[in-house]
Amino acid sequence: MIPQKDGPDSGGFKSLLQQHSPQSAQRARPATLLASQPSTQQKRHNSQSYVLQKMSSKRGAFSTPSSKPQSRTKEHQTPTPTIVAVDVPGSPKSKVIGKLIEPDVSIENLSELNDAPVTRGSDPHSNSPESIPDKIPRNRRPSTDTVLSQPPVTLQQQPQRVITEEEHILASNLQETYKSILKLEIETQQGCAEVNERLIENDASVEITPQLWHVYKNIVQLLDHYYDFLLYALSPTSARAGRPLVTNYRILRRMWVYGVVSFLEVLKNVAAIFVDHEVCGCFIAYAFNIISCLTDAQLGVEGWWAEKLGDLSRMAIALYPARYMDWKISSVYWYQLAMRTQFGHGKIYYHMCTVESDNLEALVDIGKSVTCRDPFAPTLQYLRLIVDNVCAQRNILSSVEMAMIDFVKIHKILLMPNYNTNIEMANLVSHYSSHFGLDSSSIDYFQLRGDMSSALSSDKLNFWFQKGANFALCNINHLIGFGDCRNPFAKLFELPEALKQRKDKKDKRRKSKTETGEEMIRPADSEAIYNSTAAEQDENSWFTLLDFVNKGVIELSMNMLKQYLSGPLPSSTQHVIVWLYFIAAVGKATQKYPASKPLFSYILSRYIPWMKLVPYLNDILFIVRSSNETRAVIEAQSHQGDILDYYSGNEKLWEVWKCWGSIWFDQISMKTDYQSIFDTGVTGYIFDIPTAGLRYDPKQDTIRYLRIYHLGSYIADNFPEFGLVKAGSVFKYKLDQNVVHQEQSNASAGYFSQDARLLSLIEPLNPKISVDTQEDPWKAITTDELPSWEYNSHGFMTEYVNKQGLGSVSGSASDYSNFIGIDDLEDEEYEDSSADDSSDKPVAPYAPTRVSIVGNLGEKMDTAITNISLDTNAWLKHCGKIYKCVRSELFLLSIPLTVFQELRSLRRSADSSVADSATRAVIIVRQLYTDKQVVPIRADGTKASSLNETLEFEQNQNWRNNTDEIIMKAVKLNDDMSKSVLLGLDAAVNSGTHTLDRLEASVFRYNVLVTDDRNMAIRSKAIGLFTVTSAWLFEQLDKTANGRCTD
Repeated sequence: MIPQKDGPDSGGFKSLLQQHSPQSAQRARPATLLASQPSTQQKRHNSQSYVLQKMSSKRGAFSTPSSKPQSRTKEHQTPTPTIVAVDVPGSPKSKVIGKLIEPDVSIENLSELNDAPVTRGSDPHSNSPESIPDKIPRNRRPSTDTVLSQPPVTLQQQPQRVITEEEHILASNLQETYKSILKLEIETQQGCAEVNERLIENDASVEITPQLWHVYKNIVQLLDHYYDFLLYALSPTSARAGRPLVTNYRILRRMWVYGVVSFLEVLKNVAAIFVDHEVCGCFIAYAFNIISCLTDAQLGVEGWWAEKLGDLSRMAIALYPARYMDWKISSVYWYQLAMRTQFGHGKIYYHMCTVESDNLEALVDIGKSVTCRDPFAPTLQYLRLIVDNVCAQRNILSSVEMAMIDFVKIHKILLMPNYNTNIEMANLVSHYSSHFGLDSSSIDYFQLRGDMSSALSSDKLNFWFQKGANFALCNINHLIGFGDCRNPFAKLFELPEALKQRKDKKDKRRKSKTETGEEMIRPADSEAIYNSTAAEQDENSWFTLLDFVNKGVIELSMNMLKQYLSGPLPSSTQHVIVWLYFIAAVGKATQKYPASKPLFSYILSRYIPWMKLVPYLNDILFIVRSSNETRAVIEAQSHQGDILDYYSGNEKLWEVWKCWGSIWFDQISMKTDYQSIFDTGVTGYIFDIPTAGLRYDPKQDTIRYLRIYHLGSYIADNFPEFGLVKAGSVFKYKLDQNVVHQEQSNASAGYFSQDARLLSLIEPLNPKISVDTQEDPWKAITTDELPSWEYNSHGFMTEYVNKQGLGSVSGSASDYSNFIGIDDLEDEEYEDSSADDSSDKPVAPYAPTRVSIVGNLGEKMDTAITNISLDTNAWLKHCGKIYKCVRSELFLLSIPLTVFQELRSLRRSADSSVADSATRAVIIVRQLYTDKQVVPIRADGTKASSLNETLEFEQNQNWRNNTDEIIMKAVKLNDDMSKSVLLGLDAAVNSGTHTLDRLEASVFRYNVLVTDDRNMAIRSKAIGLFTVTSAWLFEQLDKTANGRCTD
């Protein structure tokens, strides 16, 4: 029922205050408080006493303590506004609450206050109350449908307790305001209903405008009373007694529903008839500003009202489509602010998805909305429609950023109902996952690790670093079912329980068509599986749920993880950290449900790319052990107890904060609703990032390396069944024999493992990093076994040896301390060693003496293993001599496909001499290829299957605009890949007088570029590619010819 207006002595507030009074129930109430009632003037004076320090609670009015407050009565006249624009001023009329009060009393139990509103969304159809009084209770919870004159039965049965003078004044002062609220609620609802009825009937006569302004005046007065009530009740001096009133009388939600949403329904009908009616601008501006004042942190409701301001901004888009971008930006800002203190609410993530401009961020939001503690539960058809809308390109993106759009489209395909039966779709996902990282020039970013300091551009590094966490989150959200409760990961993380709890909270009379549609699309035979919980599963039933795991998602996720593990170290950290947290979350959940451990031990130990992850962890292990400072941090944090709990309360990483609120991260740390950002556990300046997203900062590398080290150690210590163990002073992999046994004995696991997409993920075991037993004790901070070719990744060792220390992104090698983010590293265990070449670049403190190998072509080059690649001009000038030298087996020849395509196109040149030379060159190349004496190279540095490959040119129509860049990078990547696999190991050089060992093979030059173009030579040097001139090459060949024909 609607609260009715009663006499001032009705006991609603006072009886409620007695429930929360700190005084003993046995004390008698002072007679003076019972006998005397303050006058109206005294009430208004006391209700505003906390703002009498040079300020007045009446917006726009400054007063002294003796000023007579202005009263709000029926006689208060509201002139017709003349606002036309919708520009929102910085504050309401003059209601300033910035620093009026000192926080002498803490505000507690914010979660109870924020939980008061039942409906977190802002759909006018679902939230707006009916116009007649007997239908209004639809928007209220039965448990808190409290009436001023009729307190709840539970309150009446409890003994009366004495209230303090402060609480007595609070109840007396708020009594008048609450009566005004009750009266205006009825008037506004009736007025809105009458106006809506006339507008729906197209009754836009002259009389409608005065009536509309009259309703507007009542709405404004209602908002003012709500504001006064909240401002006084939630101020730090009154919060202890006032917060229970706000909660039990549901003032927050009533202000939103009765004061905002109901009139927005009217404005929707107004906008359908009138064009830019003044009342729309007046109401949006007034409501926006009066609510924004309630986001003051001292009131303790910042997050809840920030969400409502996001809703209001989103609704304003429909009223003012011409100002679409302005209101959209406003909506994004307020939703982001709400998500900083409220976690696990699917409606917020869903609404954020609808206004987010970043496609990948929108996909993260919609995935998180259906996999959180309070999930958004759309029908599958509507969910696919949302993802389809996310796929629409929203911005003009660079060629690198197009990978983001393609990734979102792949997830759209994975969500298709016929994906598992459509071979073409499955092949498309497989092709994308195997080519992840390729740009429009067919350059694979994740193959550039061998020369990180020179080959990485800042744009590419920032993109792959910035998007790494979101890529991982999207894959994880889809891996755990994307809202499908039949998925075993969803059951493990208790998604069925979350959906059931959500459904139980909904009023039975308000069952939506969405729920009905959702139930209709589920097969009848899977209803029991859908609703079953983790506690109801036994070991065999867990394995039967493998049918509901999307194999394409596993293939995509693991291939992307492999790429990040193999690629440049700085851009990999965010992606890896998210996955390590997920593995830890699975482990903690299996401890809660032991029957699930065999299934998830099988999945993680079998399909996580441990042969890439273990060497990567050893790379990080060596980095953090190479500094006194990081060793000291490890030692200090080892005494902090549970490392996950410690980080949960002292979070500095943006990518981990992004995981908060997800249902799987709740296993690590349950994040709920908080009063302020700092109460959540965030430390530092985690939100101080550019609008375009987080950018790579080498100073933050140390924090991320330490986090990876601690997460890896936590998984190895607590969940060895997944495969990661500690042995000696390194990480290793231990194969659980139960994995093989499960595939052989369990029909579900056996069938699951035979899928071709999953078979391609299984890597052969590396015996160097694999163990059968776990006997070696763990040595926490020693470095005696690292770095090593056996335990570290080849990319890391190539950087370690070839560059004499990992360099910075800018291209100049820096000492190792700068790479890991420590500016002033003072490690007495290592000394700098100077390079013996003309370069004055500083080297790493742990770098060995420069390796010197002399081949028959010069320093680190030998005709036995070094390939020679010539640019187009060299082929045009020397094609005949090249043919003679190669046929005489004087050197090994390779040719980038781009050079060959250029030669083919030059056959049609207007210059006859160029055309003739190009024709001869093409004939020679084809002949040498037929004789298997030339190796064609793709743009990504790999060997082409045929000289006639044209796929990379068809995919990149603009390849002619940057042929030099493609040629240089193709040769460079080919050289780096040969170094990473130690192509020259045990090879004989310098006419067989010397055999290359591991160290020498890692720095030898396997491909050099021949060019007479000085500009091209300079640019090649800038990316670390060794070049020579054609004259120098033929001079050296003459020396090594030994009588063989060279011309």
